[in-house]
Amino acid sequence: LGGLGQMVTGLSRAQSTNTSIIVNVVMPYYSFLSKLYRPHKFAQFVIKVRDRNGVWKDVKFLVYRLFWNIMNNEDVLANNSKEHPSHIISVFMIGPASNVVPLNQAFKAPNRAKIYSTKSDLPLEWMDLYFCKAAAEFITYRNIMIDTPLFAKSDTRGVDIVHIHGSSNALTIEFLKKFHKSGKLGKKIPAIIYTIHDYLEEQLYSNDIINIQKFIEFDKFRQDKPQYFYNNRMYMSSYAIDNSQIVTFVSKTLAKEMIEGPMEFPFRELIMPNILNKAKLGQWFGITNGIDFTAYNPFNDTMLVESNANFPKNIYNFDPVLFAKAYLIREGLLNKEDLIRPLILYIGRFEYSKGLQFFNVAVELFVKMDAKFIIMGQKNNYPSEKLKRLSANSPDNIIYIDDLEFQKDWDVIYRAASDILFIPSLTESSGSVAAEGLLFGMPIISTGVGGLKEFLVNKTENDNKADYNSYLFELVDHLKISLSFDNMKLAIIEAINDWKRMNADIREKEIFLRKLIKDAFKLSWNRPEGPVEHYLKIYKMAMLQIHDKLEEELWLDYDNNDYIFDD
Repeated sequence: LGGLGQMVTGLSRAQSTNTSIIVNVVMPYYSFLSKLYRPHKFAQFVIKVRDRNGVWKDVKFLVYRLFWNIMNNEDVLANNSKEHPSHIISVFMIGPASNVVPLNQAFKAPNRAKIYSTKSDLPLEWMDLYFCKAAAEFITYRNIMIDTPLFAKSDTRGVDIVHIHGSSNALTIEFLKKFHKSGKLGKKIPAIIYTIHDYLEEQLYSNDIINIQKFIEFDKFRQDKPQYFYNNRMYMSSYAIDNSQIVTFVSKTLAKEMIEGPMEFPFRELIMPNILNKAKLGQWFGITNGIDFTAYNPFNDTMLVESNANFPKNIYNFDPVLFAKAYLIREGLLNKEDLIRPLILYIGRFEYSKGLQFFNVAVELFVKMDAKFIIMGQKNNYPSEKLKRLSANSPDNIIYIDDLEFQKDWDVIYRAASDILFIPSLTESSGSVAAEGLLFGMPIISTGVGGLKEFLVNKTENDNKADYNSYLFELVDHLKISLSFDNMKLAIIEAINDWKRMNADIREKEIFLRKLIKDAFKLSWNRPEGPVEHYLKIYKMAMLQIHDKLEEELWLDYDNNDYIFDD
């Protein structure tokens, strides 16, 4: 369901393979999911919401449970997938209200592109706040309704960690705190982890006071927390930072730059005082996202296997093939000429922060060098008409794709067919698209900003050993005080010329592709000292803040831990 959803999916999938934790995911039950899955009704719950007259009313809703087999798509790194048992994650989905209008329209979405749209009579803020309160109600139930078998050696645990992703879910914390004060949450309090995903937008997310007071006793709430309110709106990210035990960001490099000063971003004053305070307390961490090798798998993906376009599993005997391009040609999605010219891919949201301002100049060069450029992604704040015009003006060289259903079916084979990935981002938090590009054997043309600098290695003039994986260019030409179009053109020219040279030397190309793929393998979620291990350590720290003394055996050995993690 987008970048945040992809990260949560990858993290929970990787954590579930670790026997030390039990993972549950809590999310909205978007209506289009009913066409893809058949979750079971788990339980009915009730929360209080004010009606138009300010009177508290009971709002009933169902929670559905889906048992998700995370190994439906084989892991690239698994030596023998048959040796690995299926791993099941319980995904609990909050349904719409069953007895109150307009909350009965919550989470109605025909596809994933529409999940942030609502019916005209249901404000998006109401839907967000409804989910927060409903999720808190469900977490409370999971925390207190535990059943320990008669002869079990230890008591069944409730919820140890609530890991909140994104500022729209922040008020879940406040509802849990209120349930605890009333005695409803039980004696055991879950520790809260809050992860920031996007430093450009999350701090701007806010809710109108009028909307908030439909869901919470508000007068005292606002009086006690005036620092979160500006112009009758509550800014949620700063609240979540202050009210979590630990706060993380999805890039180690950027998390460090944020607190050390060189990093500027819009409206940083909304969250930086809160982040700096967390850093002083030792409660601010950067944990760089990993790659989910079961989400995009060039070795075993079903469509690639069926089209004979999957990569050989032994990358030490890698034989570059053109089957992916040939398959797209047979399907009428590429031209015959594309077999012998470089295919350059952009994949991502169509927004200014992704550097689409570079496209006009880049396209002129792609056409001049007879390269094919595929622009594939989701509409956002950059005018899609400009992108369509690029394709219309150069139909033989430019393909524009914004149909999400089409992308769902064809995304993986376009990745397999592409030779170079183009990422001219102005900002980038974790750079997961670039990491996935390496996995598919694509070198990266990029600005190398933000989290990209953690794993992209630029080709230098003296680099003759293929120890690089990218062609980086400066984002800004400081002499002209403008975007660095000239440096971008130099990077594109070098990348395409290298592609042409390697096509004439199969051995050199094999060595280079193996290097790119191995660079991607180093970025897995479960790598030694990687993201999963870091999150485990942070969960321990957060729990220690909540509980004066943990059971000694709980933390003697991570392999013996058993606690519940809720997203």
